[in-house]
Amino acid sequence: MSGSEFFSSRPSSGSDFDQPSGVIDRSRVLVRWTLREGKDPAPVTEAIRQAGLVPVRSDEPRTLAEGARTRIAIVDMDVPEATGMLMVLSNSVRAIIALASDDQQDQSAMRCGADQTVRWPVSVETLALHIKRAVKWLDSFEQERERAEKQAVLARADSVQHVAGMMAQELYGPVSVASTNIKMLQQQMVEERAARQVRWDQLQELVDDVSSAVGSMNHIIAEMRTLARVGAQPAEPVCVADVVRDAIAAAPNPRRVPVELEVVTDQRAMANQELLERVLRGLLAHAFAWTSTTLTPRVKVRIYTDAGEVRVSVRDNGPGVTAQDRERIFEPSFAASISPGSISLAVCRELVARMGGVLTIASGGPGTCLRVRLVPG
Repeated sequence: MSGSEFFSSRPSSGSDFDQPSGVIDRSRVLVRWTLREGKDPAPVTEAIRQAGLVPVRSDEPRTLAEGARTRIAIVDMDVPEATGMLMVLSNSVRAIIALASDDQQDQSAMRCGADQTVRWPVSVETLALHIKRAVKWLDSFEQERERAEKQAVLARADSVQHVAGMMAQELYGPVSVASTNIKMLQQQMVEERAARQVRWDQLQELVDDVSSAVGSMNHIIAEMRTLARVGAQPAEPVCVADVVRDAIAAAPNPRRVPVELEVVTDQRAMANQELLERVLRGLLAHAFAWTSTTLTPRVKVRIYTDAGEVRVSVRDNGPGVTAQDRERIFEPSFAASISPGSISLAVCRELVARMGGVLTIASGGPGTCLRVRLVPG
């Protein structure tokens, strides 16, 4: 196994390179190395210099890995506790070269996190070649990191654009209502001033409509701020049943619509607890609103697993959603009779997506059934 090499895309816990070009500045990269006492360090230091890097001797794992500029470590497997050093280094140094005296040390080094092994004694040319290969891999790693960062920036820009467009569409309706009613109010005031007569009931109705529209706008703006602030959320295993119970208890239910909870599985799911509860409150608000014309309304929430997912379904016994509305129910412009203060289904879907899940509408069955589909935790 002498001279074997293997590079993994191991992330570093330290800071990344400062070079914006995707190519490492060799003069700023340190190669820390350690040798058993009594061995000649000349081949190691000369090989590092031939690769255009800076050699720094360190005999402790802590000093081997310290410093943001340390990207390559060379460890002599004859050093006491060399395997422990490798395991420590594997968490912080991108490329590790082990100097091994036999096949057993080769195998031990690779198991403990070394990326390459070189048989000792080693020539300057051979070690320099391995170091240059490490640098080439680091160049590639840096370019890939920058590419990923650029993609993340572009994805964030697309997300912001999507949210902005979504909210602009949602704001259009209440803004139009407020604008129209204000114009009518102004016209009516002119007419009543001329007639010296005030129709208070009509004025009150117009003012109430404007107030309701302004309230809707404030709510949509609050949604926009939530989406802008939230971003992609790191998911963690959560007890879905507990979150559902909290959502049922917190969701406004002025008509006291009965809610049945069926827990088929206690499997945890990867989610953000606060966001998941907010989404479920929104789905419940929609279910309550969709049963407003039902003589004996009821809502059923079911937690179960299917197709490798943890799912939460919210089903009502209302009239259901038409086939036409089913296609556009998650569009920002979709208008439905929803209780004030609830978040739209477009926003619910966006929040679920930011937790790594999917929000869908089920086909078939009575009423409307919305499903939150999450990754098991």
